[in-house]
Amino acid sequence: MKYRLIALLPILLFMSSCIDLSDSDEEKLKEGLSELLLKLRGANLVEEVDPDLLPQNCANFYLPSSGSKAGSCITPMSVSGNVVSVNLAGNYFGGGIRLLGGGSGLGQSFAIEGSEFNMENPEALGGEDNAQDTAFSELNNRIETKFNYLDIKFALPREDGNAFWTIKYVFVDNPFTDTATYTAGNVDGEFTATGETVADCIEDAYPDAVQDAIDNNANLLGGLQDAKAGDILICRKDFSILECSDSDFEWLNTATNQFSATRPAASDVYKFDSLADHKVTCEPQDQGYHVDLGGFNVVADLYSEVMFSAEVEQSSKIYEFQQAGVSSSYQSGSEISMLIDFDVSKSLFIYSEDDDFSLDSTPDYSDIKDVSDGELAKAIWFKPVMVWQYSDCTPWAPGNCQTVNGSQVRSGIKANINVTLKGETEHSVFVCEDSAEDTSSCLGNEE
Repeated sequence: MKYRLIALLPILLFMSSCIDLSDSDEEKLKEGLSELLLKLRGANLVEEVDPDLLPQNCANFYLPSSGSKAGSCITPMSVSGNVVSVNLAGNYFGGGIRLLGGGSGLGQSFAIEGSEFNMENPEALGGEDNAQDTAFSELNNRIETKFNYLDIKFALPREDGNAFWTIKYVFVDNPFTDTATYTAGNVDGEFTATGETVADCIEDAYPDAVQDAIDNNANLLGGLQDAKAGDILICRKDFSILECSDSDFEWLNTATNQFSATRPAASDVYKFDSLADHKVTCEPQDQGYHVDLGGFNVVADLYSEVMFSAEVEQSSKIYEFQQAGVSSSYQSGSEISMLIDFDVSKSLFIYSEDDDFSLDSTPDYSDIKDVSDGELAKAIWFKPVMVWQYSDCTPWAPGNCQTVNGSQVRSGIKANINVTLKGETEHSVFVCEDSAEDTSSCLGNEE
């Protein structure tokens, strides 16, 4: 007789939450739960998964350098990470609305600016931190997100039942203080080595800066240490309720096709090479330093283009918004809030040069079940990363794949936005108290 694991586990978890345990007792309970899970696994009492979250048939995925690739698609259970910035943007010069973040520079706290972000759930963002004057006639057609890392959780059919994997894409070094630095030339992609590390750069003026940088960014990659930009790590769990800690992520050694808890030799690490070759720059500023550590742009095309303007005065901003071609959707105001709903369905692509993982409308998982974990890990790609990895996008700007040779490149991710504008619809009026005074001397005195 088979018992449903879903029914058993909440009872165990509820019991453990009702008992006041010492640390040692709690550890024993965790060990017991772990042993029980293994026994249930051995009895083939595997967790059921919504079929829509398992690999399925999907359209070929287009890559600019090699045409369409045939493969299968997976809808992730979650797509989360640490995001540097979120921007509303279009195919025009300048402008745009930055809704979150101010870049990856270091202030005096030597902490990298970033926020937790989950693309699986609608994200509400209030205000903006860098609006430039933008004409209302311009169309915005995408949301740009720049990540320090991404964790993508998904379900896979294996020989002994469904497994739950999380891919961690590392976009910045951690720790980054021993990373070599470069100066950028006048030509895109031209860099010259300085002979210094990030630590050398920042500790000259601030003796405690290096340790501050290490302390303040310890959780930059979800707590994972000793990873380099471009690394791809895998966490494998038998059940979806088991969370991945930093120690659960493993590197894949391409020489042995085995997973390792420690980073293999650089030449044997499974990674995407161009991002691994990102050149870090470090420039002193009035307060702290600007360090370009990298990051990766995940671009989502909007289902419906929007007209969005920002008119910036001395101490006020007026926004206008309208869905393209829908005059009844027009709004204006000085306060902005936006709900971004990403569509990450079928955003993982299973592709291998050596194996055909294409599925019919009724999936036959035999190939996926039989292939080793190491081979399967190398075949699963988040579509925005795959666009960059398998195309001729510029290696010095990973993720910058908007256009290649004049053709638009799609990331495989889309989004809807819902905007609410409130507040003033006219700029503040500034006047002088004494009309005889030179008006330039009393700017900022609001009536």
